[in-house]
Amino acid sequence: MKEFKFTEESAKKAAEAEMRSRLPLILTSGFAGLLLAFRFTPQVQSLSNAVLAIIAVSTLGVLVFSIWIGMKRRAKAFMTQVYTVDETSIERKSASSQSVKIDFDKLESIQTGKNGLTLKSKLHKMVVPSELDGFGELSKIINDK
Repeated sequence: MKEFKFTEESAKKAAEAEMRSRLPLILTSGFAGLLLAFRFTPQVQSLSNAVLAIIAVSTLGVLVFSIWIGMKRRAKAFMTQVYTVDETSIERKSASSQSVKIDFDKLESIQTGKNGLTLKSKLHKMVVPSELDGFGELSKIINDK
């Protein structure tokens, strides 16, 4: 049985990579919300440009702060994850979510991508981030099974 964990640095990298994939959606929805509020609300249309600029900058500040807090929380969550591999299965244990265990003989697919490995069985799906310490060794163990 072998265990694989995140270090503090690798957990930060994994959280940043996860956020980078979600950032376009967050920014697009925030921009669309502001645009709709400014365009279709009569009270907003009567405000001066200076007030609108203050509202936009404040909203952007809140958005940036929220993203920063979210990345810190996600990095802490990654630090609690432990991937355990034995002869017959792989298991992900985490303090922030349920444990997921996949038997190697029940694996339906193994996909390797830029973000890591995606393991699928009939009942479960597990993503093993490439930032995990020992990812190369873990990947080799899984692919050899």
